[in-house]
Amino acid sequence: MLIIKKGCIFAVLKFLATIISNPKSFPMTTSTRASIYILWIALLTLFANPVQAQSDTIVRAYVYTSNVKVGSTVDMYVRVDNFKSILGAQFSVRWNPAILQYVSVGNYNLSGLGVTNFGEYGEAVQKGILRFSWYDSNITGATLPNGAHLFSMKCKVVGQLTDTTEVIISGTPVDVEFVGVKKILKYDVSKKAVFTVANSTAQSDLDKPSVFQVNEVSPNPFQDQTSIRFSVSTAEQVSIKIYDLLGHEIKNITNFYNIGTHLVNIGQDVIPTSGTYIYQISTADTQYSGSIVKF
Repeated sequence: MLIIKKGCIFAVLKFLATIISNPKSFPMTTSTRASIYILWIALLTLFANPVQAQSDTIVRAYVYTSNVKVGSTVDMYVRVDNFKSILGAQFSVRWNPAILQYVSVGNYNLSGLGVTNFGEYGEAVQKGILRFSWYDSNITGATLPNGAHLFSMKCKVVGQLTDTTEVIISGTPVDVEFVGVKKILKYDVSKKAVFTVANSTAQSDLDKPSVFQVNEVSPNPFQDQTSIRFSVSTAEQVSIKIYDLLGHEIKNITNFYNIGTHLVNIGQDVIPTSGTYIYQISTADTQYSGSIVKF
């Protein structure tokens, strides 16, 4: 009887996921779609058996502090730690629109994630509020390495010198929620980023493109071999790690690189099986991650 019940719930979850992820095929009002999403989350947590005590794992979501230049356009990456086997996530991002003017979202790092997962239209973003909600339509659970980004938010700096604004992950107006494969998870969104308008950019613990930059991963998807091209403007140690979607590390390539552009080849000896993998490139104070697909 339990098997039948869970089988029925799974079928309904798949159907609701199809409706939510295909707005053109299933046109409806925003409020109706939101109600369906809430129903999807409720069934998801039932399927995940959340009656158990919450996991000790705490999912963290945050943005790094940075100095930004007057008139420039900046990408703010929303990052996570302990993002393992996640079925669904939602929260809001808030900032002062008098200092940072919203432009767009991008650099999606989750399966199925796209512009339709964000409430980026209307008065909300003009008031400095970005709504985010995502679910794994495959209902298998997504895993990202610590420090990996979910997405980036592009803004134009419209403030004046010395102006500051906090950029925070918030539970208003969208409640913060991370749903694991077995239960609803605890979370920590207390870390606040402070963006200061200055004459020049000076990022504290954010990626530093002037020092370290991933130029290209090609071909991607690949069949026999792909190459990761990156640049460093100071001689330093660089670590390249490859993970499967369960978070298991399958390769660690760590070497000292001189100033310039470098190419690291990833072949079938590293990734022999078809699927999607996560690569993470890090130095002493920077980190970048993305996905690789093997046919």
